[in-house]
Amino acid sequence: MIGIKNLINDSYIIYNIIKTVKFPVFNYVKVYIIVHRALFKAKSVIRQEIAMKITTRVYISTLLLIGFAVTVGLSLFHTTQQLKDKIGSIHHIEGILRGIDELHITTNDYLQYHGERARFQWQSKHDSFT
Repeated sequence: MIGIKNLINDSYIIYNIIKTVKFPVFNYVKVYIIVHRALFKAKSVIRQEIAMKITTRVYISTLLLIGFAVTVGLSLFHTTQQLKDKIGSIHHIEGILRGIDELHITTNDYLQYHGERARFQWQSKHDSFT
């Protein structure tokens, strides 16, 4: 971009020098056309560079947005899988705690009444834990 700006500045300088120095008309027109073409090419190159920069920025922004969306999606998927594993563990622990609670109730029932049914239930529940 700096080179193109220098080219434009140099072209204007050349044009102004040619205007001030009295060259024959033919050479003046010829140089004017060359300078004019160079300025036109430089302006079109600048437009292309600006357009290229905008499209490049849009392209990079799109890639970053897609990358961010994929990262968020993968993070959510991983978090969901971890939550499913933890919920499964919680259900397993709840089952164990429920069994321990039933074993405790059966133990109290056996200690209070010394019944055969309570002892059989206690033994059955204890065997299911081991």
